[in-house]
Amino acid sequence: HFSILATDISSRVLEHGQEGIYEEEKVAPISKNLKKKYLLRSKDKSKNLV
Repeated sequence: HFSILATDISSRVLEHGQEGIYEEEKVAPISKNLKKKYLLRSKDKSKNLV
């Protein structure tokens, strides 16, 4: 079990992070091995989301 504590001035930004849905270009800097281990692609391939 683990938890992540995040803070930001904008509650909207925190809500977006809590959803855990990101555009593929935003996670591009993450190594391929880590993405393969921890991320899932969206079922809707046209949206380019993970």
